Amino acid sequence: MRSTVEIIVATQDSSSVTLEEAKLALLVMSAISGITERRLRTLAEGVLEGKAVAKMQANESLRMLTHLFAARKLAPAAWLGAEGIPGTPEHAERQRVAKSVFKKATGLDLDDPRSFEEQEKGK
Repeated sequence: MRSTVEIIVATQDSSSVTLEEAKLALLVMSAISGITERRLRTLAEGVLEGKAVAKMQANESLRMLTHLFAARKLAPAAWLGAEGIPGTPEHAERQRVAKSVFKKATGLDLDDPRSFEEQEKGK
């Protein structure tokens, strides 16, 4: 499989990409976006609050950016691993654990839309 960046370039060039390539590249870029957003938020909050750890957070953020840049050069499946690819048993188990933690933390069941409706009624 091509690297994530090769899939993106092929898409930008109006060249063909397989549905599987597109799905996995989307998952990679979604993960990278989420990681980048969390890092940037933490860094910005540290700077705005004048925290002494802001410089350390900036150094860690730069290291993470280097890692994420390298991630784009890998095949999406290699970077995601079995846990990150929908349809694998590892992904199903990861989703099960994540949903269980979410439910315990929020009281909401991601598999039951009624739990969200009940929360909205309670507002």
